[in-house]
Amino acid sequence: MNKEQILDWLDHVYHCNGSVVDILDDGKLFNHSSEPNSYSAPEGEDVNSYAIKDIQIGDEICEDYGAFEWPAWFKDLCYEFGAGMDYFEI
Repeated sequence: MNKEQILDWLDHVYHCNGSVVDILDDGKLFNHSSEPNSYSAPEGEDVNSYAIKDIQIGDEICEDYGAFEWPAWFKDLCYEFGAGMDYFEI
């Protein structure tokens, strides 16, 4: 993998319950917001995400990525490759 491919991968994965999850479906269309209109359901739920506000046609679907699990090794990897993940801090 070249650096561009690594950055793209880091931009579309997250850490959950001890695993790195690669988003392969329309979940890649979700964006980050500190004022989200949806959230990821806890493990064991039948649905992956829930709307927490009305979402109109044309609105972005946003979650607060800062609420996800970000272990130190994953943050270090992101910073090593310059993946601008401003929703968490080391």
